[in-house]
Amino acid sequence: MKLSNLSIKRPIGLIMIVLGILALGFVSLRNLTIDLFPEIDLPVAAITTTYSGAGPQEVEQLVTRPLESALSSLQGIDTIQSTSQPNASLIILLFQNGTNLDNALLEVRERVDQVKGMLPDNAGDPSVMRFDPQQTPIMALGLAGTDLSRLENVAETQVIPYLERVDHVASVTTMGGLTREIQLVLDQAQLRQYGLSAGQIAQALQAENRSASAGVVSKGSQEQQIRINGEFTSLRDIASTLIPLPAGGHITVADIAEINDTFADESTITQVNDEPGLILSVMKQSGGNTVEVAERVGKAIGQIQERLPEGIELTVVMDMSIFIRSSIDSVLQNLIIGGGMAVLILLLFLRSIRPVMVKI
Repeated sequence: MKLSNLSIKRPIGLIMIVLGILALGFVSLRNLTIDLFPEIDLPVAAITTTYSGAGPQEVEQLVTRPLESALSSLQGIDTIQSTSQPNASLIILLFQNGTNLDNALLEVRERVDQVKGMLPDNAGDPSVMRFDPQQTPIMALGLAGTDLSRLENVAETQVIPYLERVDHVASVTTMGGLTREIQLVLDQAQLRQYGLSAGQIAQALQAENRSASAGVVSKGSQEQQIRINGEFTSLRDIASTLIPLPAGGHITVADIAEINDTFADESTITQVNDEPGLILSVMKQSGGNTVEVAERVGKAIGQIQERLPEGIELTVVMDMSIFIRSSIDSVLQNLIIGGGMAVLILLLFLRSIRPVMVKI
């Protein structure tokens, strides 16, 4: 039986089938994740290793080459690219298409663990990462104000905690701004007089600046853990730290050093709307809808701005959802234009509206 005859004889059944297909399509459309790029798994892995105080040649000979030798025999590797720079080594592994990246990363970690013991003592543990194009910021926010020293504290205490509570926001990172730093300017003459070195001062400070467990106390039927908070909370704590002398006795840090509460040297300068500021990068959770997350963050920005101190402004610098909305609008516009052109062409050839409606 032809479809046209079946449609004429069973119109109600055909209408129900069409309505069922439309309902299924509507539900699927609502649950469809909207993103700028499709979810793909690129066969790329990266191994990063830090080596503080080393030049590019030392990094290449002592870190990069041992790791390359261990990784070059892995199955499925297409290309190995390495970069040795001061204080760091970067190795990028390009696998052949079709390689199971999960299994490949397990083998990479096993090879790295075998070589890790051969690396210099000052080198950090190699970090194995996979390249995921989804792990890119969906929004960049600018926090600007005249007092740059306040921005870092405002971002960490007010802005970031609020944004990370937004649904499907994974994390928020900062770039720029001033980072507080406590500097100790040692008196070299005093160090020579007491027979001390800078390393001994650093060890004494590290030993004092830590918390520890002091055991368990029984209270009725319960056991409570006792914790001693020994971390520094003020400059006075640092100044009064005792330094043991080789000949016996103790001195304090204030006797041999000048303590400065300042900021770390700026390696980058960030400006937002021609004012000093810092950038907040918003990352969404895997599988999240970029457009919906951006809309929720936009609403949160208005609520945060009401709580910020006077003179500090939070604005949107970059929004990936704008490009997604533009792409969707372009598709809808082309769909409408294409449908209209098809109707006009049918009307031109058929010269009657009734057969055109039947064709549609």
